[in-house]
Amino acid sequence: MFSLLKKTFTKKAAIAALLPFLLAGLSFISCSNPTGSDVGVPTALVGTWVSDGGDGYTITVHNKLSYSMSDGEEAFAGTIIYISQFTDTSGVIIIKYDKGHEQKYYADYDPDPPYAGIGEPLPLKGNYLGIYYDSLEPGVSVEMASAYSPGGAEQGSAFDAIKVFTAGNKDNYIFYEPTYDWQSE
Repeated sequence: MFSLLKKTFTKKAAIAALLPFLLAGLSFISCSNPTGSDVGVPTALVGTWVSDGGDGYTITVHNKLSYSMSDGEEAFAGTIIYISQFTDTSGVIIIKYDKGHEQKYYADYDPDPPYAGIGEPLPLKGNYLGIYYDSLEPGVSVEMASAYSPGGAEQGSAFDAIKVFTAGNKDNYIFYEPTYDWQSE
């Protein structure tokens, strides 16, 4: 009987001793989640960047990114959930669209199967979009473009977006990166 109590006490003591470490480990894992709100935007990317054509990106220290067309109308906006630097001057920013600020694509032909009529919005593949940047000169200029993957630019989950929009896939998903000049913070 004494050995049974001793074994039970030993197991409980071991669990009690390990519990703080297990909780700390779980806390660390949740804080390092790439889809969390603790993504740090490099200061070199913060600001408003405008092309010769008048369209532009605005990136804030508060993990927000928006893209406006040349007429000033917002095309999309979202929260930055992940940034990966490929080099000192290039990388990818992955956003999750803010509700009501999703990019819209319109049918200019009758798709097969028909998702929408001509001129009607097409459904998105997901809510996660990658934006590549290259040739970054802080406070001067950067080349930027939204990624495109087969079946649509968006991905259905943060995990898929991070997997698809990697350095090795960049050339597969970008056709042209216009240059944007830094305007302000």
